[in-house]
Order: sequence, then structure tokens, then C-alpha cells
Amino acid sequence: MSRDVEIDPIERDVDLAWELFEAQPEHPEIGRLTRGVLAQQPGRNGTRILLAMHLKARGAIDEARAILLDVAGQRDRFFVDVARKLRDLEMYECNYDEARRWAETALREDQESWHDVMQLGSASAMSGHLEAGWRLLDDGVAMCARTDSELIPEAFASRAISLLQSWAPPERFIPAAEEAMRADASSDFVGGPLAWAYVHEGRFDEAEQLSLRLLRVDPMDGVAESVLTLIRKWRDVVAEGDVSLAEIHASGVIDTIWSQMRDGLLGTDLPSALVALDEVLPAELAAVLRPGLDEEAARASGGEREIAAWHDGQAPGTGHLWGAEGDFRLMSAAEIEAMDEAIEAEPGAWPQWQEEAIGDYYSQVMTDDRGGYLIVTIDKIVIRRGGVDDVVVGDRLADWFWDRVAAFGGRDPRPVARHDAGPSTEEGVQPSVQQSAPSLDPRPEALAEIERLNAAVLAAPGDSGPEIEFWTAVAALDVWIFINTGTSEDPRPFALTSPDGPMLTIFSSGARAQACAVDRGLVPEGSPASLLAVPLPAALDWSMSFAQHGIAGVTIDYPQIGAWCHLPNLAHLRHVREQS
Repeated sequence: MSRDVEIDPIERDVDLAWELFEAQPEHPEIGRLTRGVLAQQPGRNGTRILLAMHLKARGAIDEARAILLDVAGQRDRFFVDVARKLRDLEMYECNYDEARRWAETALREDQESWHDVMQLGSASAMSGHLEAGWRLLDDGVAMCARTDSELIPEAFASRAISLLQSWAPPERFIPAAEEAMRADASSDFVGGPLAWAYVHEGRFDEAEQLSLRLLRVDPMDGVAESVLTLIRKWRDVVAEGDVSLAEIHASGVIDTIWSQMRDGLLGTDLPSALVALDEVLPAELAAVLRPGLDEEAARASGGEREIAAWHDGQAPGTGHLWGAEGDFRLMSAAEIEAMDEAIEAEPGAWPQWQEEAIGDYYSQVMTDDRGGYLIVTIDKIVIRRGGVDDVVVGDRLADWFWDRVAAFGGRDPRPVARHDAGPSTEEGVQPSVQQSAPSLDPRPEALAEIERLNAAVLAAPGDSGPEIEFWTAVAALDVWIFINTGTSEDPRPFALTSPDGPMLTIFSSGARAQACAVDRGLVPEGSPASLLAVPLPAALDWSMSFAQHGIAGVTIDYPQIGAWCHLPNLAHLRHVREQS
């Protein structure tokens, strides 16, 4: 005899909502189903996460964030998953510092995921910590090779894409992209930018060969086709004897082309900035911008085609509405044409505006109505005035408009610290540390307490009570001292090998750290070691961040004490410290 199996209507609705989400994340039925389930069982955090993901897909970011933060606050079995969801949401919203914070949280909770390591690397690089982020990407690839080798092509591609997204220079991007292509030759998103990177470095033959290979796989690959078209056009120009490929490469035009290609792929280009501006333009500014030209007229205009198609100029005397230095306003196509005609008719009156070589190219964009012009040259954005040298104000016209998007409260997808913008001022992902003298010691009573509790541990081997009390006291110190085997800009704490894996060495005093450095041969007797004094609880967080580097734990005051603690236990010690 058989009987029908009764299906729980709540479970049925949850399953249906998940199926719909997999097929169409923004489907409105998902919201109806999940809210119906939560009305009956409000404690189903898995369903709340599903609702948040659905709301994110529909653009209701604030509501999605609120739900995820509420779930995170409960720190239940969904905590790691919700930390990852918050990380991804903040990356999507270009809140890179917040994304990095959640990436660190997720990695502290689950130190076995190479994907989490790479996500932290990406968030770190995008939030301005370029070198530290890029190193984490390398660490994630290495971890994948050790633990998930069948997915190494995915890790290679993820690293290359993250480098591109954080505007890594071609010389940094090329080796990573080449490794990704060797693992998966069909990776078109990596292959096209790699071809352009070859062009940037003057490796034209390799760029051509790679483009041909990509086009054999996909004849509709527009990026590869554009590389091939450009190289062949340049070779035709060279064949005419007017210029050499080396001269083209040295002119600066290739830097501009590389930036344009990268920005077009990433949505950080000028057209994307103009679209983003439309959403945040103040009403007063929007009112003085003239309508854009049609595509044909914009293409024929003497200025920047994308801007002419967006808005063909701006009312004179209204430049201050942009809120940028100089009070520049958009020029119209007619104004640019009239200016070009004046330059051509009387070149002697316009000596700075003559185009006699590739490097003399310019295009007018804005004027302050007082004889100053913001123009695009072959590789810079400059302000030009008669009788004085040009003043460089940036590398890319897109950046001027993205800066306005950010100033007006819009979403800015550019990395915070941009390699193109000059030397990085990053401080790294490490906590605030200071170079300390070896004489830095804790309060005498704190050191005496550590010694007393260590004696209690030694007197009761196998008893966990004294050990817990000992490590609680270690975590209650004001600072931990580390031996720095790196540099002041890139500090790296010294670690010992052990049967359980590498152990970071931490010290309760500068004197004990100095003694260990001499004992291990890091410095000769009488020479001061490079030490780092890291305040608690930042020292706990910093130590835990080395899980992705294979660190298994910490050992205190080696060789005087040498007690050790597994790295995951530091999270509990941090919690105990916060509670006390």
C-alpha cells in the first residue's frame, strides 16, 4: 500500500524561490515567496539571505544591505556566508574599504578558501593597497595549486582579471595573463587585454600572433580584431616612410590607447562616466547644459565626440557649477570650430596651438571664458593659456568626469589608488605598526604575571585551565613585539618552523625579541634587530591574517618560554579580550 507524501508548503516555497533565483535573480515572485515564508518563520536566516540577494539583483541595495547586516549580527551558522555576501555587495557598490573589511572577516572565519584569499587581494588592491593586494592574489593562486589544483585555470584567470581591474601596469599584468592563457587558451577576457598589453610594451609581433589565435577561436572577438586592425594600420604608415614603429611607441599614444581599452572593458571610460553623471547632476548644472548632437554631427565636431553627443556645450559663465577648480565650462562644437578656424587663419597669434608632430595633438574640451582652456593632449589633460606653459591636471579626461561623479555622490568604480596617477601612497593592509627600539618593554607587573602563569602551566602538564589563563594574559598585553624580516614599508614577521607548521614569533618585551633574533642568527651579537610594536587587539588581527600564508600558530617569547597557540584560537582570545 502506498500513500501520497505530504510536502511542507514552506519548504516548497523556499525551493521554488531558489530555483527562480538560479534562473532569474530579479524575478518578482522570489520576493513574494521569501516574504511569505518569513512572515511565518522570521528566524529563517538562509531565506533572509536569499531575499537580500534578490533585492540586490533588483537594485534595492540599501534594503539588501540592511537584511545582511542584521543576519551578520546574529553570528550564527550563516555568518561566513553572509560576510561573503556583504563583501560582494560592497565591491559591487564600489565601497572598497568596506568590502575589504568583510573580506578580512570572511577569511578569519574560514582560512581554507583560496577564493576568499583572492577576494581579499582584490578588495585590498581596489581600496588603495596595491602591492599588498597583488601579493594576496599571488598567495591565492599558490593556495589553489596546493589545495584545489583542478581549479588552477580559474585562479589564474581571476588573478589576471583582478590585476586589470585594479589598473596594474602592463608589466605586472602580462606575466599573470600569460600564465592564465597557458592554462586556458580560450580565455578571451584575458587574451584581448594581453594583446593590448603587448602593444603597450612594443611587442607588436606577439600582439599580432595572439590576436590571430583568438580570432581563430572566435571570429567575432572585437578586442582581438581592434588590436590587429591597429597594428596593420601602423605598419602601413611605417611602410610609407613617414614614421617608425619605435617613434609611434615613444610618442605616448600607446599609453592612451592602453588606458582606453582597459577603461572600456571595465566601465571606467569616458562614456560610462557621462552616463553615471546623468544620474547625479545637480539640477542647476543640468539646466545650463545644452542638448547633445546627433551621432553624425558629434563625430564631425572638432572636440571630443562622446562629450558633444552628451551635451554640446554649456552656457557661458556657469563653469562654477561643476564645483571644480578653475570654473571651466563645456565648449560647444561651434565654439571649437570657430577657435580652430582662428588658429588656422592666424597661426602667429596662436603659437602654442600648432600641430606639427604626433606629440602636438590636442582637442579642446572646456574654457573658463577668460582665455584658459582645458584640453586633451596625446597623453595628458592640461590647462593652456597664452604665453605660459601648459599646466598638467591629469592623465585621462575620463578621470575629470569621474571625479565629478564622486563629488556629486555617485558610484565611482575606479580603484582608490591608481597606478596611472603616479607613485602609490599605500600603507599596506597591515595594522598601524611602529619601528621600535629593542628596549621597549611591557609594564613590569604584566611581565611578572606572564612568568607566573607560565610556571603554572609547566607545573600542570595536560591541564587546559592554566593554559587558557596564560594565553588570556598574553592577549591582554598592551602590545606584541614582532621581529621584522621585511622592510618598514612591507613588514614581515619572523616565523619558526615546527612539526605543526610555521609559527609566528611574538614577544612580551623588546629585550626578549632581540635575544631571539640573535639566537636565530638574524642579527649578529650587539647589533639591534628591526622590531615592530603592534598594539592589541590589532596584533591579534594581523597575526590571524597570515593564515593564507600557511602560518599555523604563534609562539610567545621563544626560546625563554616558547609556548604556542593555534592560529584559529586567536579569534576566541580576541573575543575574550573584548568582553573583558
